[in-house]
Amino acid sequence: MRPLIGITGSPHGDDPTKGVICPMDVTEAVYESGGQPLVIPITAQLDAIDELAVRLDGLLLSGGNDINPLYFGEQPLPGLGKVNPLRDELEIRLILSVLSLDKPVFGICRGAQILNVATGGTMYQDIYTQVTDVIQHSQNAPQYHASHTIKVASGSKLHEIVQSEECLINSYHHQANRAVGRGFKITAVAPDGIPEAFESESHRFAVGVQWHPENRIHIDEPSNRLFQAFVEACRYR
Repeated sequence: MRPLIGITGSPHGDDPTKGVICPMDVTEAVYESGGQPLVIPITAQLDAIDELAVRLDGLLLSGGNDINPLYFGEQPLPGLGKVNPLRDELEIRLILSVLSLDKPVFGICRGAQILNVATGGTMYQDIYTQVTDVIQHSQNAPQYHASHTIKVASGSKLHEIVQSEECLINSYHHQANRAVGRGFKITAVAPDGIPEAFESESHRFAVGVQWHPENRIHIDEPSNRLFQAFVEACRYR
C-alpha cells in the first residue's frame, strides 16, 4: 500500500474559502516515487489538524507566497510580498503536530521556510534588499532549468541522498532562511552564502530545500533521489 502523503496547497487567489491549488509536478512526483498524494485544504478548523497528522504517513510542504514575519519576531519590511496568515497558521500547527509524531516532513521552497519558522528559525524577508552581493535566486528561465550551484555538507542526510557535494538547482525565490531553529542544521548553501537546505538532527526525516526538485525529477538524479528518499521514509515510519 502506498504511504499517504499530505501536501499543502496555496489559496486560490486572495480568498482561501475558494479552495487551494497545488502544482501537478508536486503530486506527480510523490505518486511516481511510490506515494499517495493528498492535497490538504486550508481550513480555520485547526483542531482537525492534529487528527490529520495522525492519519498521514508524511507531510510535504509545497511552495507559494511569502510568510508573515510576525511569526519570526519581525515587523514587515518594504520588500515583503503577499502573505496569507491562515495558511501560515495551519501549516505551523500541522508541522509541529507531525514532527511530534516523528513522521517525515519535506519542505520545498516556501515549504522549507515555513518548516524553519515553525521550529524556531528566522528568515530574510527579501534577500535582494537585506543581503549584499547576492546572485540571482529568482531565475528568468523555465522551471526545470538549473540556474546555479549549491555546496552540500558532507556527512548530512542531504549528502547521503544526493550523493554529491555540489549540485545544480533551479531557483525562484526572494525570501530565504537565515538562522535555523534549535536541533536543525544548514546542509547546503549557494555561492553567495544563502542557505539552500537544512535538516533536523533529531527527527528521522525533516528536510527543507530552497529549490524545486519536483520540476526536475525526470532529468536530474539528485532531484529524483530526494523524492524517493522522502517517500521511503514515509513508507517505513
